[in-house]
Amino acid sequence: MIQHLLWIVFVAALLVTFLTDYYYLLIYRAATIFLIPIFFCGAFLCATPSTITESFLGVFVGYAFLWMFKYFYLWYKNIDGIGQGDLELLAMIGSFMGPMGVLYTITFGSILGTCIALLMLFTKHAHTHTQLPFGSFLVIGCLLYIFLQ
Repeated sequence: MIQHLLWIVFVAALLVTFLTDYYYLLIYRAATIFLIPIFFCGAFLCATPSTITESFLGVFVGYAFLWMFKYFYLWYKNIDGIGQGDLELLAMIGSFMGPMGVLYTITFGSILGTCIALLMLFTKHAHTHTQLPFGSFLVIGCLLYIFLQ
């Protein structure tokens, strides 16, 4: 019962994040970082796909991975290239899916985002300074990981 409830909360949070990031380039903390303690409890009760250790490791890997890119890009270009909400989203995904879920989500989401960005550049629908909803691509990457397992 609790496992189904946690899956519903997780997928609902992904849906809310996809829509708000796609339309407004905004990721709500109520749908990401505030759910991490709930997913820790679920992992402790063996109601999530990850163990409690994998859950903690997933949060660390998810947040730290994007944090490195965020601050390297900020140092290199003096532009904030990744929003704080994307880091928190990946940490939330890590708390539920574990570190492997984070790595697959980043991989699928980045490939999809790159393909969409290149398509938009080639069709002249965007330029190099156009902001893209990376969180939406991360959500799609996470859903791909869930359904391709």
